[in-house]
Amino acid sequence: MHRFLFALLITAIAIPIGKGQRYRLPKTVKPTRYVLTMEPNLSTNAPTFSGNLIIQFQALSPTTSITLHANDIKIATSSVSIVSSTGANVRIWRTTSNPEVQTFTINLRQPLVSLQHYNLTFSKFTGGLGTGEGFFFDRIFTNEGESLIAATHFQSKGARKAFPCFDEPSFKATFIISLIRQPKFFSLSNQELDHMEELSDGRLKDVYKETPPMSTYIVAFSVLNFKSTPVYERHQIYATSEVINDVFVPLQLSVLMLKSLEDYTGIAYGLNKLDHLAVPNSFIIDNAMENWGLILYRERNLKYNPSAVRDIKRVVTFMAHEFSHQWFGNLVTPEFWDYIWISESFATYFQYFTASQIQPTWRLMDQFNIDIIHQGFLEEEEKGAHPLTYEVQDDQRFPPFYVMYEKGASIIRMMVHFLSHSIFQKAVHRQFQCVTPQDLYRTFQEEINGSVQKVFLGGMNLGDIMQSWETNKGYPIVTATRNYNTGFVTLKQHSPFENGALWSIPINYVYSFQPNFQDTTASFWFTKEYDIIYENVTTGGWLLINKQQTGRYRVNYDLENWQRIIAVLQSDNFQSIHVLNRAQLLNDAFYFAYQKIIPVSIPLTMSEYLAREKDYIPFAAFCNSLAYYLYTYNGNTDKDETKFFLNHRFKDQITPPGPNDYTQEYKIFRVRSVFKSVSVFVKYCLRNVLGFIIIIMVLGRSIYPPPQYLHQGSSTFFSARAKNRFHIVRRATMLHVTLPPHQ
Repeated sequence: MHRFLFALLITAIAIPIGKGQRYRLPKTVKPTRYVLTMEPNLSTNAPTFSGNLIIQFQALSPTTSITLHANDIKIATSSVSIVSSTGANVRIWRTTSNPEVQTFTINLRQPLVSLQHYNLTFSKFTGGLGTGEGFFFDRIFTNEGESLIAATHFQSKGARKAFPCFDEPSFKATFIISLIRQPKFFSLSNQELDHMEELSDGRLKDVYKETPPMSTYIVAFSVLNFKSTPVYERHQIYATSEVINDVFVPLQLSVLMLKSLEDYTGIAYGLNKLDHLAVPNSFIIDNAMENWGLILYRERNLKYNPSAVRDIKRVVTFMAHEFSHQWFGNLVTPEFWDYIWISESFATYFQYFTASQIQPTWRLMDQFNIDIIHQGFLEEEEKGAHPLTYEVQDDQRFPPFYVMYEKGASIIRMMVHFLSHSIFQKAVHRQFQCVTPQDLYRTFQEEINGSVQKVFLGGMNLGDIMQSWETNKGYPIVTATRNYNTGFVTLKQHSPFENGALWSIPINYVYSFQPNFQDTTASFWFTKEYDIIYENVTTGGWLLINKQQTGRYRVNYDLENWQRIIAVLQSDNFQSIHVLNRAQLLNDAFYFAYQKIIPVSIPLTMSEYLAREKDYIPFAAFCNSLAYYLYTYNGNTDKDETKFFLNHRFKDQITPPGPNDYTQEYKIFRVRSVFKSVSVFVKYCLRNVLGFIIIIMVLGRSIYPPPQYLHQGSSTFFSARAKNRFHIVRRATMLHVTLPPHQ
């Protein structure tokens, strides 16, 4: 599953106990295998489906009722039967449906025998093919005619709309799936096709091999008449005739990504095939869905247009995210949706890490700081902070996506650095049975304890450290105040989101006299509200905390240290500070300025050094931070100082890398990050001359996007009307801005 449009409701499962409490399926039985047959009818204007099902289960207690999920499907009591493994029929008293919690309960006349196995049969159930979550249908018209598709998207509670099931992540079972279809269609499912049967009326029945144990939300099947690529190793892509010719590069990338993840995790991919299905953009709720062996994508996220630079990074990272889920989510499955961050945070981290292994020159792990860390800070500041583990109530949504994705992935990256890459990778090799955060920490701790490589955790275990990062809202702010007589550094931590919250913070730091940014493990652990750095201190030069911004926290300094940092940035030696820390300093300084913690002159004066900067990562931090500052403080008195600064001191100094510097990774970055920032300027600043000046400065005298980005219609800044405004501002400000011909 991928982010942005993810807004699925989590429902409950049993009889209400009280207001505000949530409902879960009782753990009185355990499903072990589903034998499922489905037949969609695509020949009508209101497509339907029918099916039959055998659920093999084990009784875990002598219960007289079985409760599972069913939603918007019709099940007759007469179609339900239960037989024990000894062949004895289990007498059913009655069945009841509870639409409020989407359950179907079977009451029995005698209790089940604990630990005995049973077959629960639904001889027939029916339902309608809808849109979005569940079993859905679409009709697409192309130049080659009509394409039809019925497919599934089950996360988080869609499986119950297709067939009766135990629709919680912890109820894993194997699946044998059969699909009945007309000859003009073909079918797909999680596993390989085992065999095909011809039915008496000309229909065909495709029977698929049994899957490994898996949760219902990653079950997938489809009946369709799309086009397909040839099989490339284990991979094949399915799409409409209008898209199929644009998916061959992703097909090649898929082989590299799967191998990269197998190599890193040390665990082979669990199936013999991996299909990719590109569906119309309005067809599914999410941008992609990680079904085991059959990944669904919105067409735009699998369609590769080599002339559109933005497609490159989007396709690669979307694919890497879903591939990561084949391990983190499908193998390692959260026990319940409270812990969905285990799946999504790891997948988000590995979408960047895996893609960076495939395309190392793109510097995606550097872009991670801009896309994930900085954006995650902004989202929590703007939209509200939440803990990682998020108790999902009945009619509530998942935690906001920026908690599962940006916040969680940033914390995973922090773990990678304070544990070290090698320890983290070895722990990943071991952790594939974990289902709760405590399981995760315990398995990682076992690797730490057994390793000859020592890891400094300040006398704590990993669970103690991660408790604060998992359960606290937001992130900490560390304030460092230097004593320029003794060299001691006083540290204070506080939360801008909840009073009294404390974190176990991995602190590492560097001085100007020994600028070693490579060792990103913790120098010490900051667990109290106040602490003092006594060792390896100096009164001279600058101090910088949080090397490569590996920890998920902001850092503020006393004004003297800020001035010393600015001095080195404005010198020829500015590259002695790591590029990720240059980006961090800009992002943090603007944040503290618009929080009125430091003067706005600090980030503005610091930004003057960008006249020398040739790396795009600090430019992204500057653009995003300044855009948010101007938007947030529109009309604030500090904005007058900003306007004066930009007009009189800064406008001729900022010269981002020119068109000759458009390497592939630079193009990707500029389009996705800088022009994203420009869109913020456009939205909030274009009603005044200052907004125009900022855009001109940021883009540079001869900087403009490649022509393929100029056909975005009225939504783009580079429209005909905007172009005319640009010329007006150019004349008014005496700036020489070159624009390409309008297209």
